[in-house]
Amino acid sequence: MTDAEQQAYAAAIGDSLGKTQRNIAAAEGRMLTPAQREIVAQARSLAEQAAETRSRDLQAAKSLAERAEILSRDLVAQLR
Repeated sequence: MTDAEQQAYAAAIGDSLGKTQRNIAAAEGRMLTPAQREIVAQARSLAEQAAETRSRDLQAAKSLAERAEILSRDLVAQLR
């Protein structure tokens, strides 16, 4: 992977993790069903895994971060 690709992956991971954190924060201020609380836990776990994996495998970390973002984004959409 080139330096430019590594930088692009790192930026995408950071962007997805930031969006995930904002979405989780928005959801946590609401009354959540047990299923919605489970989605928050899953998104948080995926984000943590992405952060841990980031230094070893950028592609895997990007995939995990994107999955966390999608879960959290879908949850916020449910709450509207």
